[in-house]
Amino acid sequence: MMVKFQDLPWTEGEDVFLLLEKLFPAPQKVALGISGGSDSMYLAFLMASFRGKKNRPKDQLFFLHCNHQVRKESSDEQKFLSDFFQDWNFIVFIREKNGSPTENELRNRRYACFQKFCQENQISALVLGHHLNDRIETSMMNLIRGCGVKGLLNMHIQDAHPLLPSCIKLMRPLLGFTKKAIEENCLRLQIPFFQDETNTNPEVSLRNHIRNKILPIFEDLSFETAQGSSFLESRKTIYHELEKQDKSDPLKRLIPIKKNPYRNAEEAFQRIIPQNSRKDTLVLVSLLQALDITVRKGELQELENWIANGTGIQELGGRTIFLSHDQVFIIKAKPRFWEKELHLEKKITEGGVQSFGKFQLDISPKLINATLRFSRPGDYFHGKLLKKRAINQKIPIFRRNSLPLAEKDGKIIVVFEPAHLIF
Repeated sequence: MMVKFQDLPWTEGEDVFLLLEKLFPAPQKVALGISGGSDSMYLAFLMASFRGKKNRPKDQLFFLHCNHQVRKESSDEQKFLSDFFQDWNFIVFIREKNGSPTENELRNRRYACFQKFCQENQISALVLGHHLNDRIETSMMNLIRGCGVKGLLNMHIQDAHPLLPSCIKLMRPLLGFTKKAIEENCLRLQIPFFQDETNTNPEVSLRNHIRNKILPIFEDLSFETAQGSSFLESRKTIYHELEKQDKSDPLKRLIPIKKNPYRNAEEAFQRIIPQNSRKDTLVLVSLLQALDITVRKGELQELENWIANGTGIQELGGRTIFLSHDQVFIIKAKPRFWEKELHLEKKITEGGVQSFGKFQLDISPKLINATLRFSRPGDYFHGKLLKKRAINQKIPIFRRNSLPLAEKDGKIIVVFEPAHLIF
């Protein structure tokens, strides 16, 4: 077993190497989520070995670990990983012990930590170890909830994510690997990994129930092929066919965004339209197709002029469309939903992650005795109108008056920007 993490000589298949070369054609900073499980540890080996084979800088790889402190083994695992990755960029995020968070809350917290670190360090690629079994589990969860074809497809090797801003792309190089193959590769290469016993408890979550109760039935009834389980191989083929169809689907150009719980939006998307593409009629037509909106020729011309020349707001097809800094935001909610002011105050008595209304905020101990509230018209921060500051920071209008802030002795000392909100 390896005592320290290292980039071993490349021994894996040529197809894996070509995939990584396609995802990362040039040297760049890359963040990689490390749980300590077989998938993330094998992925760490692949990324480091790929870096070595391509002779790229070692300091461009960042390994991110979240210690949620919900299992008794968490501290020991963090210590082992810190020692194991000590010669690399290894960063730990520790969640304060408070309450019994749900699996969904922990996931949101994890993505918030990843997002903050990536944005602070100008990292545009986040790599995670999701594999074929994860993808099948997610498909089944979505089927149970009544999904369509897009929900069946769910994950992509390279993707936007609703819990991440559009500037951070999510990479999943292991989507073609089964869990069994990953564990066998770890044993072959002597890569250590942890087994999270909570993953075997079907009572913990719907995903665990599917993983431990439903999928084993399909696997038991399938037969072995030269490539592996007939059931798993057939799923892989189906995903491949669905992906080919998805590439021609205009909805793929729309990126889902996190829906602010205070706005009660039915749907929310964004699309980046660079300045040099704003006069391209096909860009606008594909956007309307994705939203299933039909407009008359005159209306189309007006929309073309609006997108080509300015910023602002348009109501169209039961949705509000916001044009802001090369981005189009499409939100289905009540008319003028962004004008509603939020009235809530809370005294800060301790640091750490804590609730403020429907948000969770990571509170610095320096803010103790300050008051949390939402922004109001006329607020000033660092001598500048908060509204003007938000405009300068390219924060869209529908997010500006739902920004929490901390105030002390009548003076605003911190504004929590959208990237730092957990919900």
